[in-house]
Amino acid sequence: MAEEVITPLVRHTRYLLTLKGRPPVRLAGMETYERLEHVARFSLDLLATHYDPRLAQLYRGLRSSLFHFAQTYQALQQGAAWLRDIAYI
Repeated sequence: MAEEVITPLVRHTRYLLTLKGRPPVRLAGMETYERLEHVARFSLDLLATHYDPRLAQLYRGLRSSLFHFAQTYQALQQGAAWLRDIAYI
């Protein structure tokens, strides 16, 4: 079971790190942050039911990385909302 879930999850995480955006409205960094946040939450849910060292390492790495960008993400989120509003107008 672990191999069937963890390997695709790690591959998906690698894929997310290659995303490219379509400025000015779709910012790749914002989308990547959100999707990696989702992977971290999903990993934590899996860890709650089945501990696996690779999954724990993936979760810790994601949390650590996302923590360093959380404040910047929040500021950019506001700017992205303004860009969407401007594009709408």
